[in-house]
Amino acid sequence: MGAVIGFGASLLWPTEYAGRASVLYLITDQQPTGFLDEDQNLITQAALAQSNAVLGPVATRNGLTTTELAQKLTVTVPFGSEILNFEVHDPSQELAVRLADSVSRQYLAVSESPKPSSDQIRYLQGQLTAAQNQIQQLRVDGSAAALAQLPSAADRAGSLGSQLDTLMLSQVAQPQAQIVVPAYPGGAVSPHPVLGTIIGAASGLVIALAAVTILARRRPGRSPEP
Repeated sequence: MGAVIGFGASLLWPTEYAGRASVLYLITDQQPTGFLDEDQNLITQAALAQSNAVLGPVATRNGLTTTELAQKLTVTVPFGSEILNFEVHDPSQELAVRLADSVSRQYLAVSESPKPSSDQIRYLQGQLTAAQNQIQQLRVDGSAAALAQLPSAADRAGSLGSQLDTLMLSQVAQPQAQIVVPAYPGGAVSPHPVLGTIIGAASGLVIALAAVTILARRRPGRSPEP
């Protein structure tokens, strides 16, 4: 009975279709990051792809709320890959594909952070040169007062050098995202008659076992024979 009910109920569910797209978030070999850092980075990108910054504009253009679009969308990262898979479910196959395309493209627009300007790099290089010249002058002076200033001057030079290295690295090794699989129709994804039948059968079995247990407990015991 449960299997029959589950099968019949699954046929009443509205048909939904999938729209899919894939984005490659390329982490270059020059970036000093380990496997765990890469994994965390990709998880962060998946969260960004489902944020209001990405979903808000797409939802507005398609007459949806951000919550409604978020319920239709899933973003997954296959283990060991640098791929973000976008999948949107909707009763309209055309809309599902359009939403998958719009979300993946909006993600690219949001994820492309500007690289540091050459003015920032030149400024830090000038400051680092000035700090190195100051250290050289203090050493040439050699007085007690000059030598007392050396540690702070060396710390400043080290800090400037670290900032400059970070900016240079981000310029040559910034991750790049690109669409590798444009949005395409994924076909019907629901209903699932087989799954509905299995769930119905399992539910019927649980109810039957519970009923048998209750009846067994309520059954009066036999009185002992004389």
